Amino acid sequence: MQFLGVDTGGTFTDFVFFDGNEYKIHKVLSTPSDPSEAIYDGTCFFSNISLQSVNLIHGTTVATNALLERKGAVVLLLTTKGFEDVIEIGRQNRDKLYDLFWQRKPSLVLGKNRKGISERIDSNGTVIEKLNINEINELKKDPDLKNIDTIAVCFINSYVNPSHEYLTEEILSSLDIPISVSSKVIPEFREYERTSTTVANSYLIPKVKYYMKSLSEKLESTYIFVMHSNGGVIMPEHAGIE
Repeated sequence: MQFLGVDTGGTFTDFVFFDGNEYKIHKVLSTPSDPSEAIYDGTCFFSNISLQSVNLIHGTTVATNALLERKGAVVLLLTTKGFEDVIEIGRQNRDKLYDLFWQRKPSLVLGKNRKGISERIDSNGTVIEKLNINEINELKKDPDLKNIDTIAVCFINSYVNPSHEYLTEEILSSLDIPISVSSKVIPEFREYERTSTTVANSYLIPKVKYYMKSLSEKLESTYIFVMHSNGGVIMPEHAGIE
C-alpha cells in the first residue's frame, strides 16, 4: 500500500511518499489562490505513484489562514432576540489585560448581519416561547440576503433542545445558502463559545468547500483523507459541509 503525506503551508507544499519500503520527499511552491494546484503538481514528481491506489493524507492551514487573515464569508447570524450582541461582548479575556487602550478585533459578523428571532427555550429544554415562524419566512424575502454567503443559527439553550434550530434550518433550506446550526456544530452550554464557534464554522465553509471540491476533482481517482482538528482524518466531502 502506498501513502503520500501532503502538508500545505503559506510558502511551500511538502510531500512525503512511502511505498512500503522507502521514503521519498519533495517540496514545491504553494499556490495560495488554489492550493490544490501545488498538490497536483507535486504528485507528478513521484513517477512510481499509482493515483488509483495511493492514500493521500493531507494537512492544510487553508481554514486557519482564512480566519487569521479575515478572508472568510459574509455571515448572517440568527439568534434569540435580545442576544444579538453575545458574539461582540464575549468574555472578560483580552490580549492585554492592563492596556486601557486595547481594542477588540471586529467580530466576524457585522452588527447589521445579526438578527434576533422571537423564541425561547429554558435550561431544561422546555419551550417558553415558540419559534416565530413568520419572522423566519419574512427573513427569506429580505433583499439583503443577496449579500449573504452563509447563515449561522444559534439559539439560547439549543444544546438541550435543538427543535427551534432544526425548524429554522428546514425553513431556510430552500435559500440554497450554507447553514451552520450550533446544536450540530457544538452542542454544549456557554452561549458565547457556542455562538463564536458556529459563526467561525459558517465563516469558513465556502473557502474550505471550494478547496475540497477542487482537490477532489484534480485527484478524482485518489483516496484522499484530510487531517481533522481532533487528530483523526475525514473525507474531503465531509470537511466542507455545514
